[in-house]
Amino acid sequence: MLTSASRRIRTASEAVGEGYERAPDFHVLPADIGVLFEMLAGIESKLTEFWSLTPCEREMNLPVLRRHESIFRYSFIIVQHANGYCLWQKAITYET
Repeated sequence: MLTSASRRIRTASEAVGEGYERAPDFHVLPADIGVLFEMLAGIESKLTEFWSLTPCEREMNLPVLRRHESIFRYSFIIVQHANGYCLWQKAITYET
């Protein structure tokens, strides 16, 4: 689940140190950083919605959930670059 720490803007060296790598196709100019914060808020909303479903409801909504598969597999952060901002990702490992 996303936390307020995941909304903190990091440098590339901080992101690498935390195990993140640049996510493809998510680069914006400084004036458009709000778009990335909206994306993170949308991810958080989808995760909250998913965790509120019963197992039966999850099964019934599999086609919809599969469209959002990456939010279950990756953690996302915003990273500042010289010419803008990017989303970076790292794989989430689940322990059973």
